[in-house]
This record gives sequence, structure tokens and C-alpha cells, in this order.
Amino acid sequence: MKLKLLAAAFAALLPMSAAADHSGHAAGDGAIMAVHPYAFATAATAKTGGAYVSLENHGPADRLVGVKSDVAAKVELHESLQEDGVMKMRAVEGLPLPEDGAIEMAPGGYHIMLMGLHRPLVEGESVPITLVFESGAELEVETPVKARGEMGGHADHSGHSGHSGMKKSD
Repeated sequence: MKLKLLAAAFAALLPMSAAADHSGHAAGDGAIMAVHPYAFATAATAKTGGAYVSLENHGPADRLVGVKSDVAAKVELHESLQEDGVMKMRAVEGLPLPEDGAIEMAPGGYHIMLMGLHRPLVEGESVPITLVFESGAELEVETPVKARGEMGGHADHSGHSGHSGMKKSD
């Protein structure tokens, strides 16, 4: 975690053109930046998909409390975790974004769950995702769709038809 915070702090010192692959999107006063957004392509019949975006905060603490997108009927923040040797997924109410800190979303960890897809996620296209923060700020991110396996071969959610056995945290 310290390394991630150091990397975010170092990136804040660099001019925007030198910072690593920022999406160019900022929330509120521009203190929160979306970094490396992507979603995995889905099969034509898939009803769910996964998306990921890491956030760098160059300002006061905030909290990611919601996600919206018109490509799905329902969009939630989720966490993948291993429990008793079994990989599970659960919805989370929000993710704290520390002052001058970062949140990393990645396969096997925190992610955006797109449920009830209105259309497949097609490689080469982008999908709009809006991140909602406790401060009231919203961050709209055009999220590129990548081929499955392109981001290191991690599993995506395109083959899941539901969330049996998953429980929403209160």
C-alpha cells in the first residue's frame, strides 16, 4: 500500500503529460484522476461484464459510493476475495479514497460489475461509466473494451449469469 501511495504522490509531482497513462478525466476540482480504465469484451449472449479503473486522489479524502452506466440495467462496486479456499464476489457499499492516495481496481480484487447488459461489450469500443463520490463529485470515464486475456489473462465476468451465493454487504 505504501508503494501505491508513493507512486500516486510521485505522479502528482509530474506534469500531466509525463504522468502514467491518465485518462484525462477528473472529478470535482480535478483532484481525483481516473487511471487505466478498461472493461473486458463479452460474448454476444453475456448478461454481465466487468470493468476496472484505478483512481488517484491528489486532494482531500473522499469515498467512491456508486457507479452508473447506460450499458447495463444495474451497476455495482464489487470485491473478489478468497474465503476458505473458494473465490467469492460480493457487492461493497463504497471504497475509501484516502487523501493523496489511490484505489486500484483489478481482476481478483475490486471491480465494477455491469449486470443486465443491454448489449455486448465489444473489443475496440468504449463504454461510458460514471463514478459517484461521497463529496457529490462525479467522474465520467470513457472505458476502452479490451479482449479477454489482454490484461494478463485474468478471468472476467462475461460468462456469469447471476450472483448466486453472493451477499451484499450492509
